[in-house]
Amino acid sequence: MAQAYLSIARIVLGIIVALALIGCEEGGEMNSPDSTPVSPIAQYRLTTDRLFSQYVEEDYDLLLYLPPGHDQTHDSFPVVYALDMAFQSQQQAIDATLATLAQDVIVVGLGNPDDRDRDYTPDRGSTTPEGHGGAANFYNFLVFELLPYIDANYHTDVDNRTLIGHSYGGLFTLFALFSEGLDQRHFNAFIASSPTIGFAAELLADMEAAMFERSRDLPVTLHLSTGQEGPLTNECQAMAALLVSRGYNHFLLMMSEFPASHMGNIKPSYRQGLQLVYGIKPAPRAPFPRS
Repeated sequence: MAQAYLSIARIVLGIIVALALIGCEEGGEMNSPDSTPVSPIAQYRLTTDRLFSQYVEEDYDLLLYLPPGHDQTHDSFPVVYALDMAFQSQQQAIDATLATLAQDVIVVGLGNPDDRDRDYTPDRGSTTPEGHGGAANFYNFLVFELLPYIDANYHTDVDNRTLIGHSYGGLFTLFALFSEGLDQRHFNAFIASSPTIGFAAELLADMEAAMFERSRDLPVTLHLSTGQEGPLTNECQAMAALLVSRGYNHFLLMMSEFPASHMGNIKPSYRQGLQLVYGIKPAPRAPFPRS
């Protein structure tokens, strides 16, 4: 099985550039949470929670999607940790995708919209803008506080976690990937939609180089995507090319470019990324016509 998986990984590592011929919605920049409530797909139960972080010294509101049967079963479910879920655009992307997945998943939405600049951006040293650079603390909150809390209170599969984010959230997703240790990987899949790599390109390159020196094994799936975004697209292509050149073992990479703007990339990238990780639910067969 491992050899088969490795063979598949090497095929996909040629960088699949998916110029998707689908309708991509255009949108404005994400600068404030939407107050309009978004209804999840009917079979999921929506609930809220809150957790205080000792690392960040702040409360985080959580939005959880619990799959059908969660409260009536002892079965465990994969968990998707979705950043920026205070925004309607991210909620809509999740809503539109869950019903298409071959597996039922728990979604944990998090992220304080007023502090995303601080939480999702790495510390660049003296060049870090004011109000930025707290990604290390947020990562510690995520893996040492939030993950154990969710695992203790919900029916989770601790070996099947995905981190997904867009823009600064995509940047943090890559930061988290390169921060994972060899002794314990907290996530087995990462979906980085239009990551603003340029904010910390040199730092990310150094982190990836250190990761490569530690091990040639990278048993994770990474979905990396952009819209038609000029320099940002070029940065993502360069990151994908670097990862391909490393030849990591057991690593699955898919790089997609969609005909969309920065904000328009959210829906198609979330959909394709989650379907890559969890598979696509077969369409129901039409009944045979009666004679």
